[in-house]
This record gives sequence, C-alpha cells and structure tokens, in this order.
Amino acid sequence: MSHLQKFQSTLFLIVMSLTLMLTYVANAQTMPPSPESSVSSECVTALFNLTDCLTYVETGSNATKPDKPCCPELAGLIDSNPICLCYLLAGAAESYGISVDNERALALPKVCHVSTPPVSTCAVLGVPVSVGLAPAEAPGPSTGGPLLPGCHFSILLSAK
Repeated sequence: MSHLQKFQSTLFLIVMSLTLMLTYVANAQTMPPSPESSVSSECVTALFNLTDCLTYVETGSNATKPDKPCCPELAGLIDSNPICLCYLLAGAAESYGISVDNERALALPKVCHVSTPPVSTCAVLGVPVSVGLAPAEAPGPSTGGPLLPGCHFSILLSAK
C-alpha cells in the first residue's frame, strides 16, 4: 500500500469517527428530556407509533371512536412491548406536550377489542401508574396466560 493510500485510509477513518461523535453529541443536545429516566428509546418509538390513537385519547377529545389504524397499532404494541403502555399511563406523553385522558386511554383496549395486562402489573414492573379506575375495573387478559406476552414476568406476578 502506498503512502498516499495509507494517508487516505487514515483520513477517512478520522472523518468517520468525527462524524459519528458529532452526530452523537448533536442528538444528545437536541433530544427532549426523557419522560422517565427508564423509558427506553424502543418505548418512545412504540408510543409515537400510536399517533393514530391521539384523536381518541387526547384530553378534550370528542371522538366517539379511534381512527381506523389505531386499533391495529395498539394490538401491535401489546404484542411487542406491553410495558410501554405503563409508561404512557404514567405520563410519558405529557413530557412531549401531549395530554392524554387516562380514562379514555384505559377504555381504548375495550373499544379496540384487544386484551391487555391489568394496570396493576405496571407497579409490579416498576412503573407505578395513578389512574381513576380500581384494578378490578382495569382491562385484563382473557386467556389466563402470561400477563405480559413475550415477557417472563409470570413467576414474579404469581408471587403477588
């Protein structure tokens, strides 16, 4: 390898490293504050995927039913990462300037005909949620299977 090729390779690596560092620093400075220090970026993305539900669950909404894409999005979230619903009910949306009516948010699974873990599961997982409904009134799973599909919390929950 010639001296010029080595120089070009080294220069390329330096430029790429600087670009990655600057991108990281810029993203860290421009990102809004985390709604909860433990909310994963996966949950933030998942919650933003529920934007079609906003017309129904936003505070002051007069919508009688959610937009058509909302229910499949909700079902997908419950299948992939149901703990994200805990963060939503715990106020994650408010950190991004979105005011959610928790009563309507809790009614959404019933409106969409989707089973969800009981709200009391959130506290067991470390995400306490203050809502107006008693745990017995909260929507629950209908299958009697694990409370959080895809997660291995059933042992923890059965100790309750």
